[in-house]
Formats: sequence, C-alpha cells, structure tokens
Amino acid sequence: MQTETKHASQLQKDTITGGVYYLKGNDPYWLTQAESFFRSMLPEDSLSLRVLETVSDVTEILSAFDTFCLGDEHTIVIVKDDSFTMNDREHTALISLLQSELTTDFLVFCNSPFLTNAEIKLCNVIDCSALDKFACSTYAEKLFPNGIEKKALQLLIELCGYNMAKIKSEAQKLNAYCDNTLVSYDDVEMLVVEDTESTVFLFSNCIVEGQLQKAERHLDKLIKRGEKPAMLLSILSNQFRRMLYCSITTLDNKQMAELLGIKEFAVEKTRKIKGYTQAKLRSCVAVLSECEFKFKSGIMSDETAFSIAVSKLLCKEAV
Repeated sequence: MQTETKHASQLQKDTITGGVYYLKGNDPYWLTQAESFFRSMLPEDSLSLRVLETVSDVTEILSAFDTFCLGDEHTIVIVKDDSFTMNDREHTALISLLQSELTTDFLVFCNSPFLTNAEIKLCNVIDCSALDKFACSTYAEKLFPNGIEKKALQLLIELCGYNMAKIKSEAQKLNAYCDNTLVSYDDVEMLVVEDTESTVFLFSNCIVEGQLQKAERHLDKLIKRGEKPAMLLSILSNQFRRMLYCSITTLDNKQMAELLGIKEFAVEKTRKIKGYTQAKLRSCVAVLSECEFKFKSGIMSDETAFSIAVSKLLCKEAV
C-alpha cells in the first residue's frame, strides 16, 4: 500500500528506503530534481541503474531486476516512457510486482500515464508540482549561503513567477554579483528580469496602488523588450478581471483559483492589492474590454488599442 506522499524538495537519502515510487506533477524542475535524486544513489556508470526511456512490454520492467550486479547494494529502475499502454494481462503482472517487497531495490515511475489509480496507490508518491508561496520561500532562501533580505527574497520569487528553475539561475547570478555577501532588495530589483506576465502584474498593482511612476517604469521594460501589444493588452485585461472577480466573490482562495484556472497564491496576491473600489475596477475592465473589442474587430491596431488603454489607466480621471 502507498505509505506516504513527499514533495521532491524533501527527498533525503537517509529517509528513503527501497520500494516503488511514482513521480507525480507537472513542474519540470521538480520532476528533474526527483529523478536526479534516485539516479545519484548509484554511480553514473553503474550497471545497476537502468533507465527505460521506452517500454514495449511490461516484461521489460519486470526483468530489469533479474540481473545481479556485483559491487552495488541495490538496483534502481527508472521508467520514463509516457506513451506505453498495457493490456489486462500486463496490468495483472505489474500489480504483482508492485505488491512484492522491494526492500533494497527501487522502481521509479516518472509521471507514467499508463498506471491505473489502483496501481498508483501501491506506490510511494513523490509530489513534483510547483511549491506554494511559503515552501518556495523556504527552499529559495537556502540558495543564498550568505543571506538575502526578506523583502528581496519575496521580490525574487514574484519576479520569477515561482519558477524554481529560474529562481535558482537568478540566485547564482545574484550571489556572484554580491561576491557572496548579503543580497539586498536593490540588488534583486536591478539584476533580475521578470517574465512578461509578472511585469504586467506589477504594472497593474502599481496603477491600482497609485504608484504611477513605478507603473511607467514597468511599462517601459515591456516596451523595450519588444513585447507584442496584443498579448500585453490580453494579459492586462485578464489581470484587472481577476482583481474585480476577487473583490466581489465570496469564494475562498482555493475555490477562486479553481474557477479562474490559476494558482492559489496568485489569488492571494491579487486580493492583497488595495486602492481601487469595485466600481473603479469595473470601470478599468470596461475600458480594457472596449480597447480589446476595437482591436479584434479591426477598428484600430493593437498598438493603438494598447496605447489608449494604458493612457486611460494611468490617468485616473479618464477611467
């Protein structure tokens, strides 16, 4: 039976024993981290490490444990094929293997869609989904051996859109720039280039909170990057709609996230934005919707539609 669910960030060699593991989730960074964790249990050239990129028959998985290799304490089999399908006979054979006791050996399925729910229940599940805000902060902080200011850490996470691969890359850059000293808020603001959606999010926040000079700086970043006005107008419209929906609904953060199809922490962040009444947010959404309609119907170009929308948002009297 499945015994526990760990997140990939919690994997430690002294707490993992032999058995069957299922890497579940859609975050590429954590899927790679989890697979690397199991691979690292044996030398890279070990014959006891078997990675099945493709599988044509379930017997290939079963027989992977048959060869005895001298010098290694255990065998590790990693199944990566995501297009393999099984018949009833193969499912029966696999369940028999999953129910056996692998005391020192490891069988690892990497997000394998061919496993049934009953088979997954026989595995130890490793959660490879994106971390929430608090866990992400805890993990990201460890990337700075000489420390990082709390506000700087939160800014870094937001600018990177909670993408751990990008956070790690930016952390390496920041540590090198700061010559392994404390990383400050100014260091992050100067060096880290946020993704487009994060920049639009910050731009929207600044407008609502009345920080118009900061808003214009974020807008300038987007323009200098050469982002397409049509895409920016769409992201901006979506963000103001989220703000409006979050302000008028009685749903909790989790329910709202499911309704909007976004992460729960994004709803939490949106609800913290203060400065506009519901009426003002409705007015902003109306302006953006009108500009989007005129662009899509051919009345004006995307550049003109985006320019008019931004001008009205930055000029409070016009919205």
